[in-house]
Amino acid sequence: MERDDEKFHAYGQQLLTGVSSSIRGWLNTTISNRLGEATFDHDLQRELEQVSCDVEQSITTLVNADVDEPLSGPLERIRRAVEPLNDALDKRGAPQPARDPVEAAMRPADRYALGR
Repeated sequence: MERDDEKFHAYGQQLLTGVSSSIRGWLNTTISNRLGEATFDHDLQRELEQVSCDVEQSITTLVNADVDEPLSGPLERIRRAVEPLNDALDKRGAPQPARDPVEAAMRPADRYALGR
């Protein structure tokens, strides 16, 4: 059984490494795409950094949890962590993308389809 726990932990570390190495670039690209002509400002950069840290912390918690502990998956954790950026985009007048009605009903808070 210990071998399975080691594998589980190793997979989790790989997930954390992948998320940590890509979250900032992904957020910058995603937010740039949603902003259109608007520009990044200092406050938005700070918000992006906070969300990046929140994502990493949430994935770290998941990776370090007991395998039998009922937790949400990594994608759902990322989706929840990026929700504050919807308000940041609203404040900057970003256009909201067209969304599939089912997706919009499932994730009404994700007005900019950041968790897509």
